[in-house]
Amino acid sequence: MKPRPRSGADDAHRDHAELPGEFHSLQQVRRITSLSVRTLRRYIRGAVERRLPAFQIGGRKFLVHRDELRAWLEHFQYQGCGVQALVAKIREATPPCGGQR
Repeated sequence: MKPRPRSGADDAHRDHAELPGEFHSLQQVRRITSLSVRTLRRYIRGAVERRLPAFQIGGRKFLVHRDELRAWLEHFQYQGCGVQALVAKIREATPPCGGQR
């Protein structure tokens, strides 16, 4: 009997069946973040200030707790610089006009 090819829906069901809801495999984190597994592994082993907290199970299996993933992602949140903030930064860096010499 030939093994049948698995679809993405089968993979999602399999992942949920194997892992408790609080933990994600790197494949699940890949789908959540759109980062490759290779990039995720680099973040797991990376610099302390940007390290992705993970549990290593066996040789290459990593699990990431959903709360840890959320906290880690917050480090990358884009904080766009509005016009008012930009003007304030320029004023801080520029000496006042007619200042003392």
